[in-house]
Amino acid sequence: MTPPAVGGVDTHVRAVDADVDDENQTFREVTMPRYREMISIFRDKMWLAEPATREFFGKLIEFIDVWEEILDKKLPNWVAPRINHTDANLHPFYAHLEEVHDRLRHEVS
Repeated sequence: MTPPAVGGVDTHVRAVDADVDDENQTFREVTMPRYREMISIFRDKMWLAEPATREFFGKLIEFIDVWEEILDKKLPNWVAPRINHTDANLHPFYAHLEEVHDRLRHEVS
């Protein structure tokens, strides 16, 4: 059985395309501004950060810079998956922040 088609295009493909468009819009309008805010906070509060935390600043900048280049169409979309440029690259940073947060919270309480 073949899937229903509208104007010669599979309706499932249209649904996937719409979902991808929605994800891209969310990434551009919600996620990227939050990443930019992370950089701003990091930069403004750098003097409070521990040396081990400061080491992650360059990786955060690089991560966001590559996505900015892709969103500005200065790099093609296929670059990110080819170079394995995903949020997973920041997971060590997130884990570090959680460890520092937990340690400091324990010290204060």
